[in-house]
Amino acid sequence: MSSEPLVTLYDLDSTLEPKAFSPHTWRTRLVLNYKRIPYKTVWLAFPDVSTTLKQIGVPPLSIRADGTPIYCCPSISAKPPSGEEVNLIDSGPIAEYLDANYEGPKLFPPGSKAAQQLFVSYLYERLFPKLAPLLVPITPAVLEPRSVEYYERARKAYIGAEMKDLYPAGPERGALWETVKKEFDILASIYDKNEEGGGIYFMGSGPTYADIVMVATFLWAKSLPTDRDGANVTTTWDIIKEWNNGKWVKMLERFSDYRQVV
Repeated sequence: MSSEPLVTLYDLDSTLEPKAFSPHTWRTRLVLNYKRIPYKTVWLAFPDVSTTLKQIGVPPLSIRADGTPIYCCPSISAKPPSGEEVNLIDSGPIAEYLDANYEGPKLFPPGSKAAQQLFVSYLYERLFPKLAPLLVPITPAVLEPRSVEYYERARKAYIGAEMKDLYPAGPERGALWETVKKEFDILASIYDKNEEGGGIYFMGSGPTYADIVMVATFLWAKSLPTDRDGANVTTTWDIIKEWNNGKWVKMLERFSDYRQVV
């Protein structure tokens, strides 16, 4: 990538080094790195997201019933080689915009958007609701103090429960991991249908956006500590990587050149 950034990525700050942890912003970062689009990162604490994005003209993700706009990361400010500067929010629309307006290998090959959207929708319907109780409550472990307070307060208002009460304990946690494992078994069987991709890519012989959504989830899991009862693990990724004959480790390795944090 050249030294002159064409895109500013707004990402969530953390205590990690490098700082990236959010699966949503990792999706955008992976797209930028894969397509070799020059960019820079502005790191935001959770309490500063709405104010900052509103000031630079990013449109809200949605509007609450009381009229309050909702902002989130990832968001970008981008000026493609041909075209006017735009401000965008949400990883899916950002990925489609970057793929259509910048050079580099295509993550949405012709005719693939519908199938990829169906796959991502499947993840949101089947995998993420089961995985979230194991990851969301422990995310504050990697946040700065200001963000921890905001994160826990906002999620309590949305979910109606304290983070500590959402994290399953003991046998309940083990049982939930078993349900997550079953979902990954189904995903492994789906990937195995793509012989051209060696069971590592969702379609064709190279990465698409569907794979980026999977890899971003793994990177989130890789950044979070866990204390699973009786397991010699340090992150949630240490559990997932043992499944499906190492398929997910191989997938993550295929993206090793696209995980730079700048």
